[in-house]
Amino acid sequence: MSSIEDAINAAKAAAAAAPSEANANLGGDQVANYQSPGLPAQRGPALGVDDMLGGSINVDAWLKVNEYGLQIGADTTLFESVDAILDLSEIAYCYSVRYGNPATYEKTYDRVSNARGGGSWFDTLAKAQRIDPKAGEFRSADIPFTVVGDYKNKKGDLLIEDGKTLGHSISMTGWKSFQKFIRDISGKGIDIRNAKVALKIGYNVEKNTKGTWGTLLFSDVAVVV
Repeated sequence: MSSIEDAINAAKAAAAAAPSEANANLGGDQVANYQSPGLPAQRGPALGVDDMLGGSINVDAWLKVNEYGLQIGADTTLFESVDAILDLSEIAYCYSVRYGNPATYEKTYDRVSNARGGGSWFDTLAKAQRIDPKAGEFRSADIPFTVVGDYKNKKGDLLIEDGKTLGHSISMTGWKSFQKFIRDISGKGIDIRNAKVALKIGYNVEKNTKGTWGTLLFSDVAVVV
């Protein structure tokens, strides 16, 4: 079975589990509401704050990385590093899929719903495979960094100021180094779910037979009390 088929089956299982869990919460012989397309919204299980606040992040600008350095927003100025604070509890972990040419990216935070295009995640994966048989689900994360200091472009224009949020989405090729970072700080006794850390964001240059690219590199990590 292919990785995309495994992912589709996992998405189907997650979707199937959702109404079962809702029924269990209702108790007795009650049946959880099912919303048919085109019908008025019906009352479902009460949502908690974690349900509503989980998932996507709000940012003031996006941090990009390539083999030459870091870029902020649409500006082409390259930075060797950016100082920031990272609240590990605010990282939005997700699964993504890339397909087509030019590439289309979709993601899910719960493996049930497509967070970008709407609809179910297993339908998204099936569509991706129809368009690109090599398409596969990959692990990712949306990371909100709080910037320490102001950052300006070569002309002196302010790109992002101290205290603002700089976001970055981990790419397919960037997950390995991010995973290593998380495991390294966990090994040092840092709470990888709730700690707040100061760090320096740099970049690694990665290469293979297909080309060269950049991934984020984290250093000078210290817990913020």
